[in-house]
Amino acid sequence: MYQVNDVIVYDNRGVYKICGIGSLEFLSKEKSYYTLQSLEDSKAIIYIPTDKQDKLCQLISEEQAVYWLSEIPNIPDRYNSNPKERDKEYSRILQSRDCMQWIEMLKGIRGEKKHRKSNGRNLNVQDESNLRKIEKRISVEFSAALRVSQEEVEERIDKML
Repeated sequence: MYQVNDVIVYDNRGVYKICGIGSLEFLSKEKSYYTLQSLEDSKAIIYIPTDKQDKLCQLISEEQAVYWLSEIPNIPDRYNSNPKERDKEYSRILQSRDCMQWIEMLKGIRGEKKHRKSNGRNLNVQDESNLRKIEKRISVEFSAALRVSQEEVEERIDKML
């Protein structure tokens, strides 16, 4: 069971701080809930039953974030030329907790974006959407683990690519 003040990831939706654990006054059921406050938007509060912990997971550690950022140059990119297969693969990666696959995906889409730009073309809509999602996933989680701004994480990533 998580504790008050733990910082967790909720269902790949973002990073939250547990602000409280207990029953909710506005519900008649005697059921225990986690009160989660988004680290991105302090006004965003959600309530998760404590018996539904499967959607909660630990934030990566500071050491893991430092390690994965340093490994960016050594990690291969991932970009499947078949759009349907690529979308399925990226959807699976976005649901995963695998930092290496996140970075492979980021490098793959950014590499394709650079390639297309050099030919006067843009990324397709789905790739652009997936790029925004993976950039956000990495910047939000790594910034929380490192206790720095998302912009700083993005700058570190840009330097490594």
